[in-house]
Amino acid sequence: MDVYVHADTAFKAERIVRLYGESEKSPQARLQEKDKRRALNYQHYTGRAWGAAENYDICLNTGKIGIEAAVDTIVALVKE
Repeated sequence: MDVYVHADTAFKAERIVRLYGESEKSPQARLQEKDKRRALNYQHYTGRAWGAAENYDICLNTGKIGIEAAVDTIVALVKE
């Protein structure tokens, strides 16, 4: 099962600061760098666009449903 988990930038930035603390770079800059690397890696190994919904069986927005609900959903689907 191919799963894409995402959230808006504000949610991800707040989570980065909460979990990892402040750094020299802004959370948004850190996110942009990581997302760029993720996109390149995904494209390299799959030949597809990272984040395009049609490339996944399910897409979950953790900013809306929360991380725990996303985990519960994925686990429930895998158990089926």
